[in-house]
Amino acid sequence: MTGFWSGKKVLVTGANGFIGSWLCKALVEEGADVCGMIYSENNLFKEQGIQGRVKTVRADLGLMEEIEMAFSEATPEICFHLAAKSTAAQVEEDEEEALNVNVEGTRMVLEVAEKHRSAVVFVSSAKVYGSFTKKCFDEEDELKGEGLYAESKIKAEFECARAAVRGLSVGIARLGNVYGGFDPNYSRIVPSSVRRMLARAPASIKGKGKNSQDFIYVEDVAQGLLAIGKKALDENLGAEAFNLGSGKSISVRELVEKVGKTGKRKIRPNFFGKEKACRELLCIEKAEKELGWKPSFSLEDGLKKTIELYRDHI
Repeated sequence: MTGFWSGKKVLVTGANGFIGSWLCKALVEEGADVCGMIYSENNLFKEQGIQGRVKTVRADLGLMEEIEMAFSEATPEICFHLAAKSTAAQVEEDEEEALNVNVEGTRMVLEVAEKHRSAVVFVSSAKVYGSFTKKCFDEEDELKGEGLYAESKIKAEFECARAAVRGLSVGIARLGNVYGGFDPNYSRIVPSSVRRMLARAPASIKGKGKNSQDFIYVEDVAQGLLAIGKKALDENLGAEAFNLGSGKSISVRELVEKVGKTGKRKIRPNFFGKEKACRELLCIEKAEKELGWKPSFSLEDGLKKTIELYRDHI
């Protein structure tokens, strides 16, 4: 391989998570020398077909010496930092631990990256903007995210900005609602709806499903992260943020209907509880202009691939 990533030494934290495993697959296919920092073993590398092609280091994000060990093992030119308590439920389960992982863990990764002269791509979330927009969330918008999960990501982004002041090249990726195959978290609406559709069971929809969100297919996200990573290696990004979303917003109810239509099975909705008013939509013009990135998969195409993978693996 002779592409940009061929032979590049890369460390991915949270490597065997949902998004991390897809990113590792993309890096391996580009010829990168990938080391994955993981907390525990699972089957995602095997399911992705990259088992044995990613070196792994077991490390706790809460321990500086173990992060040091991972960097010493990988000697990376760049670190993609994905490891985190990645859902509101995980954060609420143990608030102190979540802040320690998401904020203090990020600070330590950045500090160690500085020592190893490694660029960093930090994976943040659209949740940092808040829950409602009449237009679309722009990278220059004030961060008004509510709740502990959003707060932890905002604070982690602040740590990125502090590291950038010290000279570290850091790129920030603010992701929309990422979906795709091999997502083991069935509390998320796409894997939950796909699983229920395949089982011919009703889909659970909170409230009336009127909340609208920006859904982005995971392979598009992986390519977006690679684009940010390339820019972070080519120049000092100074903690610059890029939205990675579809640039479209769809209600949860409509999404569930699309899952059924794509899978050629009608899904009966099961409404429960109340929903908090939300309209999420990411502006993605900056990523297209400065990174040359835009989504390749329509929602329908992404759902089709997702359903096929779950049908094969559930």
